[in-house]
Amino acid sequence: MSTHAIVRTLAACCTLALAGAAQAGPTDSYSYGILSDGRILPQPLVSEFHVHQTAPGTIRFVRIQGALHRQSASGTLAPRNQVIYLSNDTVGSTPVSLSPNNLDVFPVGGIVNVDLFARLPAPVAAPDGYWLVGARSLEDTDPNGWEANWQSITVTLNDGAPANVTDLGTLTPGAVSKSLPLALHETKWFRFTLPVSLNIALGHFLDIDTEGSALAPVTNDTEIALYNEDGIRVGYDDDDGTGALSQLTFGGGVRPGPLGALAYNGRDGSLAAGTYYLGVRGYEASAPNAVGWDFSNTNASIRSGDIRVTIRTNVGQQIGCPADFNHDGTLQVQDVFDYLNAWFGGCP
Repeated sequence: MSTHAIVRTLAACCTLALAGAAQAGPTDSYSYGILSDGRILPQPLVSEFHVHQTAPGTIRFVRIQGALHRQSASGTLAPRNQVIYLSNDTVGSTPVSLSPNNLDVFPVGGIVNVDLFARLPAPVAAPDGYWLVGARSLEDTDPNGWEANWQSITVTLNDGAPANVTDLGTLTPGAVSKSLPLALHETKWFRFTLPVSLNIALGHFLDIDTEGSALAPVTNDTEIALYNEDGIRVGYDDDDGTGALSQLTFGGGVRPGPLGALAYNGRDGSLAAGTYYLGVRGYEASAPNAVGWDFSNTNASIRSGDIRVTIRTNVGQQIGCPADFNHDGTLQVQDVFDYLNAWFGGCP
């Protein structure tokens, strides 16, 4: 999907072309440059911008990025009193408030970067029309002058999760693997559903790796990032697998990894029941952002070849066989070794 960024000083209306309703994934975004009057005033109303949606689409997510620059020399500005909001004029949607979580400290003369990503309470099926983006100050904290101004702001409307996803379905006990060719500068996306939350006390686990991948040139190096259905990154790894391959491990128990890889031991935490999106790409220097399925937005990897993804879990099977010490769903000599390691480690 092509991306264009049009930068100008303050404009009353800007155009944002949306992907078709059947096309999922981030749309183009619109960026404003330095704004001459996009300021937080010592009045309730701050500044409002119209984004023109030129094609019908269903919007589920919004991301607002920008830089607020402090204008006031006093120490009374309370940035947490700012509210950024979004609504659709055409369909009369109720404004959605996006509460900044990084504006608690605003140094005098300094700049605070804003990056808000939110899922709308309900999808908005909008025809071509206008979205209203604004900011309000809930109270007058500096009556003697300007408080802050937007130096830049980018609004990205998103009509869903990543496009071209390989659906792995609802996970059942055991392993599911998928191999796909990976082109240069490409990210492959996989979707799966975890039917219940991982219960560490019961030994539930979910392990993900890229063992068996073959990328070139330089090194066989993968990266993976896991996002929930709200577009929030819940896991990321570069080199925990064999060599420079990747691995994520959630839940409880300990399962040995391949030679040269870390053990699967749940170090990445737990996961709630729900739908997840796994992005797989060749290594590149820029790590993914924490929100918005950004794993593919800055992909500059020089590697291509074949990637293989394997997901293993024991969710859904009966847990509690005492001999299955490491809770990997099978009885083997490794259960004995893991038990002895725990015993001599002081954790019988």
